[in-house]
Amino acid sequence: MFLLKTLRSSAAAFFLILLTTLGVYLFADEKSVTESRSLAQTYQKQGNYRDAWQIYQKLAVQPGNIDSGVVHDLQNGIQCLQHLNRINEMDEFRDAVFNAHQNQPLVLWKLAESYIHGQNYGYIIDGKFFRGHQRGGGRYIYTQEQDRLTALKLMHQAIEQLKNSNDSDLASNIFFNAAEYYMSGRQGQNAWKLQILTDLNASPDFESVGSEPGSFFRGGPSGGPEGAPVDDAGNPVYYRVPASFETAKNDGERWRWMLDQSMKQKPARKAEVILQIADFNRDQFGVQTLRDFMPYFYRQRSTEDPQGEEQVNPYSLESLKETETLTRLATGIQRINLPDDLNYIRLYQQVVELGKSSSGENALNQLTGIFENRRQYPQAAKYLQQSIQEYGDPHQNKQQHLNQIVGNWGQFDPNQSQVAGQGAEVEYRFRNGTRVEFEAYQIHVEKLLTDVKNYLKSHPQKLDWNQTNISNLGYRLVHEQQKKYLGALVSRWGLDLKPLSGHRDQHVTVTTPLQNAGAYLLVAKMQDGNTSRIVVWLDDTAIIHKRMSDKTYYYVADARSGKPVAGANLEFFGYRHTNVGRNQQQTQTINFAEKTDENGQAFPAESQLEKNYQWITIARTA
Repeated sequence: MFLLKTLRSSAAAFFLILLTTLGVYLFADEKSVTESRSLAQTYQKQGNYRDAWQIYQKLAVQPGNIDSGVVHDLQNGIQCLQHLNRINEMDEFRDAVFNAHQNQPLVLWKLAESYIHGQNYGYIIDGKFFRGHQRGGGRYIYTQEQDRLTALKLMHQAIEQLKNSNDSDLASNIFFNAAEYYMSGRQGQNAWKLQILTDLNASPDFESVGSEPGSFFRGGPSGGPEGAPVDDAGNPVYYRVPASFETAKNDGERWRWMLDQSMKQKPARKAEVILQIADFNRDQFGVQTLRDFMPYFYRQRSTEDPQGEEQVNPYSLESLKETETLTRLATGIQRINLPDDLNYIRLYQQVVELGKSSSGENALNQLTGIFENRRQYPQAAKYLQQSIQEYGDPHQNKQQHLNQIVGNWGQFDPNQSQVAGQGAEVEYRFRNGTRVEFEAYQIHVEKLLTDVKNYLKSHPQKLDWNQTNISNLGYRLVHEQQKKYLGALVSRWGLDLKPLSGHRDQHVTVTTPLQNAGAYLLVAKMQDGNTSRIVVWLDDTAIIHKRMSDKTYYYVADARSGKPVAGANLEFFGYRHTNVGRNQQQTQTINFAEKTDENGQAFPAESQLEKNYQWITIARTA
């Protein structure tokens, strides 16, 4: 009797719990859409993504839920699935939303957006596609092209539904974003794909996609021919607005048609549309496409006359007219004239002329960079000044940029260690200035080395890279104000400069009076300009080492003559950072010394130079 009563009580309790649980969802169904959405948002904020998802899933397909409400539930439902790691359910959810609201252009647009900006990867398992990462393997595929096709089909259905709407802002947004989706995966080196006419009647085919060289972490493959595409005659491929969408020859023309329709629906969008076209043509035909060849194109010009320079060197950047560009095409580097309607400089200028806007400021920034790349600095300065005047400069970044162009400016080029006793030389790059003053300060290298070793011997639990990186000494002296390593002023001298016209860079080799071995902080103060600093190392001794089968060979020589240095003291300091427990680390060190023989050689045993240590080797001579 007791057992029976207990079982009955348990059954009653279970039934009560079941009714209570169901009651939550029955109650949710009885609530209004607004109340249900509020409940889902509360669950979502609490991290209860499962219950939030179940409500969003129902709300997103309810007939009474329309437009922005559906979009909200769609987007938040997708977010919940992401948090629940149930990405493979997204496509089924999107299909359900599509079937419920396929006559609502806003919903169709946002469905398309979720494909473009969603998880464009998955696995083929037993002939079926599963979106997202899957345990247990399968064939990984990258689905950007398939998802792009799905998005484009949705956008075209949205455009069809616009016939039943008089919302010009919505129409403009849909056309503008359709243009973006046509461009998806077609930027940079992949722009050649715009020559293809996508079959909008096709269905996404996941099964035929080959295994991709990418991965879940790396994303999809990239690549394509080098340079902008050309036609059969070797001329650049341009994309213009077709007479109609149906007459477009390729996706590039479809992209232009969509942008044009967006502007017609909302004329205030003209600057934004022109900026898009300018950006694309700059990416295709700008001189920055020559970046791999910049040392050649940035060589000193042969004459001060730009037009004369064009006769001497047709690849001169400085002689380019605004109607011209020097660009990398698929067939090679060419100097070409751009049509006015596709000339990115003209297009940016049009955006500026349309008046103040975020697009206008962006266009001025682009024009500044374009003329800097062309080494036409007066023009760059003009557009930068215009940007400051029209849009302000709250953080003074533009003014600093302008000062670098029109002001007196100089900077040391990177250098390497040099041999002592020959007068160290440094390369100094400058513009506009006519005089520079130099100062050289000795650096206490021995103190630096001692501090590095003492720091490592203190067994820090977490290594500070700046404390151990000797080559970073210049940064520490300049930016961290570690003046304890800075010694006395050893030399001061000046140099008259002859700047080039047009704010162009000039280089000069500076021969210093520094002769003795050691390290020096060299400071250059441009008259009425900036200050630049660099560390110069002068060596009187060189160390060469080579690993052998059972030991390591060291050779110490005179840096100038290469003759062996006998009796040199070689100090070896090694350190490593190891894990000694859970969340605990320790630095271990080894320190020993050797003497070179009469041939300048030393052979420390392999057991002394442990391979899992980092080593600092210091040679000292009498």
